[in-house]
Amino acid sequence: TVRPMTIIQLLSAIISAYAISHIIQRAKQCLDFTCTFHFWHLVLTSFYNGFIPTSITWWLLQLVSIIVCTVLGEYWCMKKETLDIPLSIPSSKNDA
Repeated sequence: TVRPMTIIQLLSAIISAYAISHIIQRAKQCLDFTCTFHFWHLVLTSFYNGFIPTSITWWLLQLVSIIVCTVLGEYWCMKKETLDIPLSIPSSKNDA
């Protein structure tokens, strides 16, 4: 069975990927920022619980979350990077 926290973690990875694609806007940096987010998640989780998580399912969920966040973030960044840059200047109505 899928626990609600698993779904929340994966939804968080999708939302984080979207945020990364808008804030960072570079596909090369998505993995760095995703790993940084998850590192701070580990630090805060360990501080809150008083111990480092030892459950293999927790670590696998974090790995899947990192993969989802990185791949989606890079995909969305690449989609933005490949958009056409408008080069035309709108003409004014006063041209004679």
